[in-house]
Amino acid sequence: MDNTDPRHLDPCVAAEHLLAIRRLLRKDYLTHINWEPSLCELAKMAVEVLAAAECLVALYDGEASSWRAWFPDGTNGGRATIARVASLSVLEQVRRTARPLLTTASSPLELSSDSLSLNQIGSVLAVPISWWDVSDAQPVRAFAGCLYAHRRAQDVPFSDADVELILDLTELAQRNLNLMRYLGRLRQDLATRIEEVEVFRREAAVRYCLGAYESQDPWFFNAGEKRPGCAGEK
Repeated sequence: MDNTDPRHLDPCVAAEHLLAIRRLLRKDYLTHINWEPSLCELAKMAVEVLAAAECLVALYDGEASSWRAWFPDGTNGGRATIARVASLSVLEQVRRTARPLLTTASSPLELSSDSLSLNQIGSVLAVPISWWDVSDAQPVRAFAGCLYAHRRAQDVPFSDADVELILDLTELAQRNLNLMRYLGRLRQDLATRIEEVEVFRREAAVRYCLGAYESQDPWFFNAGEKRPGCAGEK
């Protein structure tokens, strides 16, 4: 497959490509650090701009050796659900090679499987999604999953412009997803630290009762409500 120079795209195709990229760039992922809505929104955007019969965002759990996918309609499911609407063999090939599987009229699909036949899949675009630690100075990418889209055998195959579009969408989306993943970990760590501080305050308020010399600082009173044995409490 020859790379498409954006300068040589049909003006209408180029305009649609630009609108899709702008739509993704303007998406505010920081209003909710929640995986499922964001993954479903990405799948919905991709199925619309690629005019695909089906699209999904699939993530791979290495420890469980299993796939889970999020769909444009807001639902998600495991291997059995994926096999009913898409191709697990395509996902597995992308995982094994860590390379995109991109089929067009000039580069037909060379895989065969029960799910491909069952779902009458004729043209597929599947691009790897990577994880990395955004706080590292030199982050190392690890396979996370892929953005997948297909058209049926009776449909017009994907074009080189569609290939360029899904590559761009995936690259931008995975940056946002990695940032969400990082912020999610920070939020979880912060909640843990806050709970640890609250436990310390409660223990300190009980442990350091000094009788008549007890502090009148509101901090101690708020943290040590109903402290048994402390002078001045009623």
